Amino acid sequence: MLSFGFLNKEKMLRRQFSQKINAWNATVLESLVILSILTSALFAFFSITQSNSIGEILFSLIWFSLFLVFKFVNEYSISKDSNKTGLYCIIYWILFLSYVILLNVFIYDQFTGYLFGMIQILLGLVFQLAFVSTFIISTAATLIYLLVSYLVNNNSFEIQEVLIAITSYSFVLLGANIISGTREVELENLSKLEKLSTQDSLTKLLNRRSTQYLIDSQLAEKSTGYLLVIDVDNFKNVNDNQGHLIGDLVLKDLSNTLFQLSPKNSVVGRIGGDEFVVFYNKATKHEVEKFANLLQKQFFELIEKSIEEQVSLSIGISKVIDKDNFDSVFARADLALYDVKLAGKNGYAFYRSEEIESDIPTMLIVDDTFIARRLLKSYFEDKYNILQAENGEEALKVLAHHPNISIILLDMKMPIMDGSQFLEIYKKDPVLSKIPVIVISVEQSYEAEALSKGAKDMIVKPFDVDIVKMRVANVISNSKLRKKNN
Repeated sequence: MLSFGFLNKEKMLRRQFSQKINAWNATVLESLVILSILTSALFAFFSITQSNSIGEILFSLIWFSLFLVFKFVNEYSISKDSNKTGLYCIIYWILFLSYVILLNVFIYDQFTGYLFGMIQILLGLVFQLAFVSTFIISTAATLIYLLVSYLVNNNSFEIQEVLIAITSYSFVLLGANIISGTREVELENLSKLEKLSTQDSLTKLLNRRSTQYLIDSQLAEKSTGYLLVIDVDNFKNVNDNQGHLIGDLVLKDLSNTLFQLSPKNSVVGRIGGDEFVVFYNKATKHEVEKFANLLQKQFFELIEKSIEEQVSLSIGISKVIDKDNFDSVFARADLALYDVKLAGKNGYAFYRSEEIESDIPTMLIVDDTFIARRLLKSYFEDKYNILQAENGEEALKVLAHHPNISIILLDMKMPIMDGSQFLEIYKKDPVLSKIPVIVISVEQSYEAEALSKGAKDMIVKPFDVDIVKMRVANVISNSKLRKKNN
């Protein structure tokens, strides 16, 4: 899964670390190659001007040419692919050590082993290649040097030469081992810091910042698919009635279920509280529907026996369109999620550009009692798209998202914003006040106030189904007649 691949930063951090080392190696390599060209050029110049042997002159010219060719090949290749820096460091190390071995054994044999030993230590510490690469190069170079020296010295070793070669070899491997250990510690620290900055501490999913970054990155590459916004229904009740520890377990159960069900190419994150997102990349609508159904089913089975509250999932889904970013596709999925909440929760819905079909009227039921909303919905769901709100404040949000509502059934006694407060705002809004309102209340005394604030009718609880249907039909009919006359 892409989200957890992102959290498991090992490979990516190693690549970043390698890029830092490669940048260092590229600078060092450039400097040493230039130095090699200068020194081999000076060696060739003095060999020619001092009338040295033909062999020595040819040797200096050949190596000058090799280092010069290496510089241009190196520059061209690395400009095409920066990941080749490490490879060229190895090639240069081998090339330069070969040069030093031949120089030390055949030309400056008076410096028995010293030149080779110093250069080997210098290259090992400067390039800081991986331990395995260093071990192979240094071992091969030391054995070749000793073999060439042995053959040149009439099949015999000078003890001083052997000791210097072994000492330099040991020093290089020791340095490579220390550097390798330091890199591992730094890599581990980087991994810990990366997780702290990208990972949600409770669920171990991506946090909001990382989720948005990854999704934006994929959308910038023209990725297609669907974004799902997932919300835990009645989660506040779990925290209030069973404690935050149980609430945390619910969130962990959901994150584990998301981890198990989400495909490898998806992005999964917790964006705050009890809200999660899944970017289902390159998916069909059928695949997304299957995922949403399976997620709800498995999550319910997981918590059914451990949670006393009635907990479920509401899921809003939006398809990615051209020029989308995280904010735009999230806003649409969030609207779809809101529709699920209004329809009674525990379900999923896709965002539609035209939220309500024009040939089917829409009814908004505003009541803080679940039973009353459910009962009224059962009366009218065969002829209306039903939206729901638990108080006046929530009703205003619904109206902001759904301007084409045909009628509102409004309870008067509600928390946060009651029917009277809602009607005050309703009466002053020239657009809102065109939507007919029928007030529903247990107290007849509200009738005068409701009518004075723009309500078209009032029904007293408990109500009879036939009376309610008749009153709604009359109000809708009168409303259509007024619109026609206007």
